[in-house]
Amino acid sequence: MLFSQARGKVGDLVFSRLDGEQIVRSRNRHPKNPKTNAQLFQRAIMATVLRAYSAGKVIFDHAFEGKHVGAQCQRAFLSLNAKRLRAAIAADIEAGNIGADCTARVVGPGVQTPVAAGFIVSAGSLHQDLFDSVGKLIGVGDVQNESISQYLARFGVVADDIFTIVAFTNSNPAVTENIVFSVNGVSTVYGKQTSGDFLFARLRVKPEALESTTAITAATTLDAIFTLDAKSNFSVDLSTVTAADAILSATTFGTRAFLLTSGVIRSRENEGLRSDCILSWPSSDAAAYGITSDLLLRAWQQGATALGDSDLILEGGDFM
Repeated sequence: MLFSQARGKVGDLVFSRLDGEQIVRSRNRHPKNPKTNAQLFQRAIMATVLRAYSAGKVIFDHAFEGKHVGAQCQRAFLSLNAKRLRAAIAADIEAGNIGADCTARVVGPGVQTPVAAGFIVSAGSLHQDLFDSVGKLIGVGDVQNESISQYLARFGVVADDIFTIVAFTNSNPAVTENIVFSVNGVSTVYGKQTSGDFLFARLRVKPEALESTTAITAATTLDAIFTLDAKSNFSVDLSTVTAADAILSATTFGTRAFLLTSGVIRSRENEGLRSDCILSWPSSDAAAYGITSDLLLRAWQQGATALGDSDLILEGGDFM
């Protein structure tokens, strides 16, 4: 304790360390747990961004330029996205939006799977304008007789560049087994949350592509430009994806194609540089997968009896 290395509890003080510094906070042995509307909104917002971070931690824990890997990136993700989601919910409520008209989606209480949303997933100084949000090359054919190397140079691509396609998907609500939470008494899909996944594919620029004199066309396959060296939760073969195709499509991850938000992060190996990336919906029918703003309170009031009322030690109960 004298050397600022204390961890644990001493009386009503709790000691911990954060980013190399000693943190001391007071311990509330008998916390109140109000179930006000404001508290339920906050719980829904934080649960939603926490589920998203947890699902995509493999990427998000180092996706914010200038932030240390781990805790600092996590705090950046949670802070930015909680504010963004809170603003979207407030806008929905103020406008009187219901169902498909709502821009915000949240998870149900107690649900451990994420919902797709327009999350801020990276931030930095690099520019990413080579791909659109679903991994389709931009500007192919805009310059007559352009070679692969000339195309990459036009977008400022260099040897150490990495392009990581990231997405959240949710299962089709028409299948009962996909539904993980439902608001009691609500029959529409906007009162249901379906099981969700996070997926990514990491593409590295091939050194030979930067020197290639081969013309780039809509029929050029992506394996002429990139190596796919890491992926999770979906399958893709770059030798069958052309410059005119989207990497994220029904052929690469099946029935979830219309229920997702996605984007592309540009990074540079060993330099710690990142691009800004905010996930977006590639189509207007990506709607039926999470709890909408107008049903948020009903959903979280429904689950409120399980939030913080348990006397069991492993569920947060007081045993002192």
